[in-house]
Amino acid sequence: MPRRKNWRAAEAKRGVKNPQKKTLTDLTGDTGPINSTRIDLDMGDTDTLNNSNSNNMGDTDLHTNINNKRAEADRKKSQRDNSDIRQIERQRELGAKREVRKDKNYRKTEADRKKSQRENSDIRQMRRQRELAAKREIERQRELAAKREVRKDENYRRAEAESKKSQRDNSDLRQIERQRELVAKKRARKNEMIFKRNETEKKKKLPDKMKTTENMSPNGTSTENKNIGHIQKI
Repeated sequence: MPRRKNWRAAEAKRGVKNPQKKTLTDLTGDTGPINSTRIDLDMGDTDTLNNSNSNNMGDTDLHTNINNKRAEADRKKSQRDNSDIRQIERQRELGAKREVRKDKNYRKTEADRKKSQRENSDIRQMRRQRELAAKREIERQRELAAKREVRKDENYRRAEAESKKSQRDNSDLRQIERQRELVAKKRARKNEMIFKRNETEKKKKLPDKMKTTENMSPNGTSTENKNIGHIQKI
């Protein structure tokens, strides 16, 4: 059955809206000529605008997630590529070493190389020792030259003798002070020993005094004398 020419009018009567028209007129609030009711945005009916904004935000989030996933995939791919390249280089190095070791004179050349390295190290060390010895000799010669210049002074010997004499005097003074300190320490130790001896003697004599005081009567006579006098009277 062929479609009628006025099918749009029939759909409009049934209330079917054109989705293309609606998407074009969401922001203005006008739903087109099919349904000519105009939405008043000032009355607070902003669902259409909010829906469009939320759809735009969802689209941006979706694009951001897609970009992040793509960047992550690219990064992992580059890491894999670099790992593969490093592995290939490692395999090449190992293959080159194996090829070198197949040579009959490999061990000999390796031993000669290590020996030359040791010899070069010894040579460098000897050279370093010579340089240090030369520096020390230069410093020594410089000090000797400075001493010779000082000794050219007329008063050098006198000043040198006075300095040595003062050093000896100071040494004698220090020795005398040391002897005094030792004597003082000996005296202190001797006095301490005497003090300890006296203390021990006092502690030993103290029980004997206690016994004598117990045996004495209040009149000053001992109990033994009293007993003897009582027997004589009887």
